[in-house]
Amino acid sequence: MKSPVIEVTREIADEKCSIPSTNIIIRASHTHNDGPTVEWVGDSEEINSNLSEPDFIKYLLKTTPSADKNYLDVLARKIASAINTS
Repeated sequence: MKSPVIEVTREIADEKCSIPSTNIIIRASHTHNDGPTVEWVGDSEEINSNLSEPDFIKYLLKTTPSADKNYLDVLARKIASAINTS
């Protein structure tokens, strides 16, 4: 996950359970059950410049779904809730 989601999560958790946001560490690997959390389009220039298959990468960038802001907001609240519960 990108840092904006993590920062919002830390702020919410700080408000709910009084743990300073600087003391909260969040790590994740991946899931096959939820939506995307990355905006690939913003990284396309860098990706294309470093690969030997730019046409294939362009295809992937056009067909890969982007993160939905509403989903990212819900995700941040759910992670903060899990921090509060623990």
